Order: sequence, then C-alpha cells, then structure tokens
Amino acid sequence: MAEAAVELRNTRILIVEDDYLQATDYRTAFEAEDCIVIGPLSSEQAALELLREELPDVAVVDLNLGNGLSFNVARTLLDHRVPFVFATGYECRDIPQEFSTVPCLSKPIDPPNLVSALGATLHAA
Repeated sequence: MAEAAVELRNTRILIVEDDYLQATDYRTAFEAEDCIVIGPLSSEQAALELLREELPDVAVVDLNLGNGLSFNVARTLLDHRVPFVFATGYECRDIPQEFSTVPCLSKPIDPPNLVSALGATLHAA
C-alpha cells in the first residue's frame, strides 16, 4: 500500500460528488487505502442531512452538485471543524475568501493525488 494508507487507514471519509464516475473512482481509491467511505452523496441536501446525524473525520466536497455553486456543505464542515478539500471543475480562485485555508483540487483529479491531498489535510488539522 502507499504511504497514505498508514495515514488514512480506518479514517471516515465523506465524499460529496454528483458525478458518478468520479465519485466511484474516489471511493475505490479510498477503499484501497482501508478507509471507511461515507457516500458518495450526490446532493447538497443529502450531505447536510447526513452531517446533522454524524460527522466524518475528513471530506471531499464538489462545489457544484447540479444546481450551480454552493458552499453550504463546506460551511457546515468548517463549523464542525471537519477538515476537507474541494474537488472542483471551477477555478479555485473563484472560491470565497472564507475558505482560503481549504485545499482546492481542480478536476480531473488523479485518485492517488486526492488520497495524498486528503491525508495531508487531515494531518495538518
């Protein structure tokens, strides 16, 4: 296993992504590292409902879940001090200043790079 496997093993990772193929790739990559994957969830509403019931250790959040840009999931994660990364097809510079400390990865994202970025984000928190 990759070095990230030791860092992320048994980590509860929330995936909020509406693109089925990307979400599946992310899930497969995290499961290969022995992570506990929550989701993928494809809507903001589903993610917010889940976050009212349980919190992950770390998350991957797409900015557009079918209805344009939305930062409600990101704000909820920040409020609960859950580290996360943005995974987006938009320009990272378009993300509001309040999220300046949140890593942003531009799609398409190579799953091993996502695993590494999430491991670094979790351990920097």
